[in-house]
Amino acid sequence: MAKNVVSLLNADGGILAYGVRPNNGKVYGETITRREQDVLTNSTIDNALKRIVPSVGVDLYSVFFTKVKDQEDKFVQVVRIKVAKGKQVYEDLEHKVCQSIGPSITI
Repeated sequence: MAKNVVSLLNADGGILAYGVRPNNGKVYGETITRREQDVLTNSTIDNALKRIVPSVGVDLYSVFFTKVKDQEDKFVQVVRIKVAKGKQVYEDLEHKVCQSIGPSITI
């Protein structure tokens, strides 16, 4: 995830959507409880963001879950990345600088 966030930070921002098929854009979602949503947001995403230098401020990203239409128990996780002001270049802890070609990456 860190590589994808770095790509969007170094481009024009964008959205990572988990629960969408990359080849056809079909939304399938994932069955996930509220507690699991909190764990994903507070540990998985935060840990990925800690792998980026310089650090990513909370004003540059938002995380939310949206229900899949007609499937109440299925959710898509969305990570929205904003562009930082200025010409900051972000990299992961392996010192890899990545850049996105398009506005969004679907995983």
